[in-house]
Amino acid sequence: MPYGLDNAIYEVATSEDGYVAAVGTLTFNERKLPKVDMSRQDDTPPITLIPARLKGTALNKKGFTQPFSTRLDLAIKCYGPWCSSAQSGTEALVFLQKTDTGYTLNTNPCGGHIFANPSKADLKQVEQCYLQGNCPKPELR
Repeated sequence: MPYGLDNAIYEVATSEDGYVAAVGTLTFNERKLPKVDMSRQDDTPPITLIPARLKGTALNKKGFTQPFSTRLDLAIKCYGPWCSSAQSGTEALVFLQKTDTGYTLNTNPCGGHIFANPSKADLKQVEQCYLQGNCPKPELR
């Protein structure tokens, strides 16, 4: 089912895992994205970790104003022959999961934690949830 920004905000806001909301330019080697051979779909790995970097700003008490630059693991998940995708060099709103080794950016074929070219309204929606507790409750789909 379609997975939108309201789903991601709700997911990270209710998670016991720690997340950082940030907006910036995501860069990585696109040649490392998984490629599905439709005649050998079972050979598609369920997850591909790609080293990546995000440079931009993170959310703090004043909004998306904290300079932020980090390395991260881009986790591209596949469900059978269906894989998520991402584009290097794109401005994106992301939710980075804090791990023992740094950050992971999760995405899957149904959605995930990357939203390309976010609008001001998108950023405002994240700020309202994180800073004011006014988080969306997405409809069950």
